[in-house]
Amino acid sequence: MKSFFFSLLVLVSLFITTSCSSSDGDTMQEQQQEQVEGGSANLTINGIGLNNFNVVVDRASLIDEDDSVRIDITNNEGYRVVFTVAKPILQQQYTMIAYNNTMDNISSMSIPVEGIFLSKAGGTLTITNITTVGEGTTYLGNFNVDYDRQDNSPGDINVTGTFEITANTDS
Repeated sequence: MKSFFFSLLVLVSLFITTSCSSSDGDTMQEQQQEQVEGGSANLTINGIGLNNFNVVVDRASLIDEDDSVRIDITNNEGYRVVFTVAKPILQQQYTMIAYNNTMDNISSMSIPVEGIFLSKAGGTLTITNITTVGEGTTYLGNFNVDYDRQDNSPGDINVTGTFEITANTDS
């Protein structure tokens, strides 16, 4: 009888130490979704009282979603531009549509103090070059997108820029 309880205790201990919670799996999946190594962008913002206002954005990531990829470019000051395009990212021009939460070819822009802006239809994101060396892929491109304020108050903007993002393709 002692050996039965001892065996049961060993099995339960083994089961507890080898199992992992679903939150561990979620964290692992989130880490695999983000394929970031580095990047930069130069933005020029016009509108809301800004005339050819230049911003250097020094962090970039590609976030792999089910059927799309988010290109997220930001800096410490709070400037952020995000593009969502269908997978895979190709060397081509993408035409932006009016922002909504369920479609590809959308963009949003955050500007400190001014707020959040959402893409209008007709702007472009162009991937001009894709180069893979070893485990990294570099994406070069440019964009020209018109945005409305998220809250629909007056103050549309136009943002143009260039970017370079290097993502680790070894997942």
